[in-house]
Amino acid sequence: MGDGDREEGEHGSRDGAQDSPPPATDFPEPTAYAPRGWAPMVGDRVRLVTTGEIGTVLRLAPTEWGLLCDIELDPPLAPGRPARRTHAANELRPLNS
Repeated sequence: MGDGDREEGEHGSRDGAQDSPPPATDFPEPTAYAPRGWAPMVGDRVRLVTTGEIGTVLRLAPTEWGLLCDIELDPPLAPGRPARRTHAANELRPLNS
């Protein structure tokens, strides 16, 4: 079976778009995950929406699901709760709001 211009026995390239891996996606801006356009930054004082706990952002990690923030919570902590936890940016609010 011929393929147009190809000689008999010549194989077509398998480098077509359907065979190549998808292009690497850049992470969206952190504001895509944050409420009302706010994006946490290292050193920000934040409140955890679900518990009302207050802490400081130590580290940011963009993922394909959103921006994760390592938070060091202020004492006093509830018994058995770690002082450092990771939360999604959309679980946090700036302390000044």
